[in-house]
Amino acid sequence: QLIWEDSIYYYKNCVGSKTGYTDEAGNTLVTYAKKDGINLISVVMRDEGFNIYTDTISLMDYGFSLYSSPVTIYKADQFYGQADVQEHYTYNEEERMRELGTVTLYVEKDLEMKLPSTIDESKITKSISFEKTAEAPVNKGDKFGEITFSYEDYTIGTCDIVSADAIERVPEDVFQSEDKRSDIIDILILVVLSVFCVSAVILILIFIERYRAMKNKRKYYMSRKKHRRKKKDFNNF
Repeated sequence: QLIWEDSIYYYKNCVGSKTGYTDEAGNTLVTYAKKDGINLISVVMRDEGFNIYTDTISLMDYGFSLYSSPVTIYKADQFYGQADVQEHYTYNEEERMRELGTVTLYVEKDLEMKLPSTIDESKITKSISFEKTAEAPVNKGDKFGEITFSYEDYTIGTCDIVSADAIERVPEDVFQSEDKRSDIIDILILVVLSVFCVSAVILILIFIERYRAMKNKRKYYMSRKKHRRKKKDFNNF
């Protein structure tokens, strides 16, 4: 009756309803209605005849009247930090990772709600959760997390935290080529350092050998000079 437009009990906000009967509950009617984003369910029991419809309409109108005009709980476009974008690839059977950059995170849409007039808005709390890293590719608008709004431990709404930027995935062979060039450069540096070290050792050994030769030569001359002086002193005597 509530969903039929030609019925005297037609209720435009009604989405669906189901009648029933039990000895304990008598005539029953469970109804689901929706208006301006507000969803309500009513249950009427132990009612008389067609009163189940009029009483249901009264309950729904009363329920919808308890909600205020739409309230903006949260404004969009608020900056929420950045996230690192990475790419994993394989090189020589080893898994590696490259940093591709960062994306800016923000709230894309306003959160507007109709709240019951009995709610104290100052008691609405929010919790924020979002990923700080992501695997490429990342598209603009990709979800990284959300803000959850609660009232007395009940969740009343959420806002998505999304990426304001896009970062494409780099072909794996590009990183592999770069790593190969890097390995070749490392080998060349190692060879140069090895040659330098060997050359330095050889020069040090040559210097030591020459120093010893000069020292021995000097010692020889000093010995001969001393010997000649003694010989001269002996002849004078």
